[in-house]
Amino acid sequence: MSESSSTPVAGMEQPKRPRPVISCLECRRKKLKCSRTHPCQQCVKIGRPGRCTYQAGQEPEPNAEYSVSYNAPSKRQRLLPTSLTNVGDTSSDRAGPRKADSTAAKRGVIEELQERVTRLEQALLTQHRQPNGASSPAPPMPPRPQASDNAANDGRSLSRSPQLSSQFSDASMIMTRLAYDHTTPEIIQLRADLRNLHCSIEMNHSKTQSLATSVTATKSYPLQLPSLELCKKLGVLYFDNMEHCFRILHWPNFRDQLEILFTDGEHACKFGFLPQLVGTLAVAVLLGTHQECEAAGTCSTIRPREAIRYMGDFLHSLQHHERYRLPALQVKMLLLICKWLNLDPFDDLFRLNGELLRDALVMKMDKDPIILRDIGVYEGELRRRNWMTIIEVDLMLSLLCKMPCMVPPYTSSPPRNVNDEEIFEGMESLPTSRPTQEWTDGLCQYLLAQSFPRRVTACLEVGRSDRVVVDEVLAHTRYLEKVLQDLPPPMRFNYLGDEASKTPARLMARMELDISIRRPLMLLYSRCVLSPEATNDQREIRAGLLQSCLMVGNYQDLFDPQYSELDVPRSQGYWDFFYTCYRQELGQSTMGLCLQIKHLGDTDRTDCLTAASSRPSSNNSTNTMPTGPLYNQGSLINAVNDALEPMRRRLPHRASKLKDVIYYDMILTSLLPLRPGQDRESMMIQRLQGLVDECRGELSRANIPYFIAPEPRSERTLTDGGVSGIPIEFDPLWEGFPDVDILDPIQSFETLAESGA
Repeated sequence: MSESSSTPVAGMEQPKRPRPVISCLECRRKKLKCSRTHPCQQCVKIGRPGRCTYQAGQEPEPNAEYSVSYNAPSKRQRLLPTSLTNVGDTSSDRAGPRKADSTAAKRGVIEELQERVTRLEQALLTQHRQPNGASSPAPPMPPRPQASDNAANDGRSLSRSPQLSSQFSDASMIMTRLAYDHTTPEIIQLRADLRNLHCSIEMNHSKTQSLATSVTATKSYPLQLPSLELCKKLGVLYFDNMEHCFRILHWPNFRDQLEILFTDGEHACKFGFLPQLVGTLAVAVLLGTHQECEAAGTCSTIRPREAIRYMGDFLHSLQHHERYRLPALQVKMLLLICKWLNLDPFDDLFRLNGELLRDALVMKMDKDPIILRDIGVYEGELRRRNWMTIIEVDLMLSLLCKMPCMVPPYTSSPPRNVNDEEIFEGMESLPTSRPTQEWTDGLCQYLLAQSFPRRVTACLEVGRSDRVVVDEVLAHTRYLEKVLQDLPPPMRFNYLGDEASKTPARLMARMELDISIRRPLMLLYSRCVLSPEATNDQREIRAGLLQSCLMVGNYQDLFDPQYSELDVPRSQGYWDFFYTCYRQELGQSTMGLCLQIKHLGDTDRTDCLTAASSRPSSNNSTNTMPTGPLYNQGSLINAVNDALEPMRRRLPHRASKLKDVIYYDMILTSLLPLRPGQDRESMMIQRLQGLVDECRGELSRANIPYFIAPEPRSERTLTDGGVSGIPIEFDPLWEGFPDVDILDPIQSFETLAESGA
């Protein structure tokens, strides 16, 4: 347009055009001038780059200056490093490195990973030295600058939460007596009964596993694989059930390579396909939901333990340049999933995922593939999927193991919401994401990727700060609650848009996504509930915690054969899968309900708690009480009993633990009202005696033999230096609680046989 045409005519008032709203939401809320980049200068200045979000439909320019400093190798920091180490600091200069912590600022991700392993080892050693439920001294932390005095005034703040075991002192006292009292006849008899019961259950589990791996695999090849048709069915079973939130492989490529294997032989397959196939088939066998799982179990190579060995041998045989190829990384990811489903110890899983994160960083998977050379469009999208899976699992394992999350800053964009058939080798451009109103192969991961930055930021802020500002915690919880409220139709449990939406695999996908968001929610809520302060926001916090605890607890019934009507030949497989993967979350929800029972017992028993069925619509509505069903102390006690009943019923089945049943029951009994003339200790011992009879009845109904266990070779004793005798296995679920040695896992069926059983 010419200059004359753009000049307003004299005497005529130029109409004002509506100005588009393109400032970030944080600057709009604070009425600050926004640079309209992502993140904007104001958000970087106050140390909250992760909070810089824009209205839907706005696409701000990236902040090039921030990206350069954020991704500089010599200054690699975590997400929101300022807010994590100096909560509440109102200093205007936050962009530069801190003089008080210059050493920590120069630490790289490798050093952080090494520190995390060291902290895990220290936690284990500390747990070995703790004889009772007393809080363990925290492992040494890297130097951290003290929080500003303004933290106390900039919103309400909470001190670091105490150990959960300190909330259930009566239960911890009985656990301690069971572990160390060898003089009281009543306790001695209880120990003997529990030892017999525990060894009967462990012998049944170990014997079943021993029969499943009776043929010892050797390193002689060719591999023992099922037929092509059986491999295809198991492959479909794996992709339908496992490739939702955690994407590893690409179905069309996997299917094509399978055809090549059975047509042209192993030499014609791509690098890494054979161990990928073994891992995929092993995971499908562990699901155990169809007859094909049992039929394929006769092939020794894909039995879980042998498959783990095979994938491990492959990874150890790799040269340096092969180790950092994408197929090798995918094999290691399958190895982690297979170990998880095979009930390997949590510290092994935690360590393996640390290796995965390190390998991914060496491969520069934290950077978007579009800026890397020699990375095609197809491989780039697979890298985005795998990167999102690795950091999602790292966040999950960090929360479950109560360790710091090690997800570093990254620039890789989220994967597209498309079906697997839409991407292929040789493609020149990615298709646009499909609407979330329709189901796709990538929908679950796509939705999780949208909320991941906020989830990891919230967990890092809460986990690494000495004091947590309540308003900031509530901002995170309200955001995540809104995410759960606004899930698209295919992710809702009442969705019946197509026939596939009714399948158990789709049901599991919805549950997996819901729990992935509720896991950090329960952490945030619990941190506030355990604080000694009581504010008006406590009602909202308790309502949110109650809602999440009830949801996770109710997921037991989705796959419980006694209540559900799953259209699969062996619904028991889904039941086992739930307890294998979500034991920790189920435990957190059960103890969260117990905290609510204790809260009502400590106040007026006529009080009620409201489960949150709707959240406040605005951040200004901080005192709004969500409406929903009311729960008093009696109804919550019934809810915990309903959660414990299937745990007792499934003691004969895989992934069950008598320790969980005993500990939950002791905690619940310690919260029950006392009858006239009864003291707490005698009430709990009497309940334990009744529980032993109930558990023996479950074994009898399952035709599992009950036998008298041999006397232990040594008893654990309480000494001034700590605990001597049998070592304690790391179990993050019961961290801080006294350990009862007779409930520790027995390693194998042969161990029992050697002991004279």
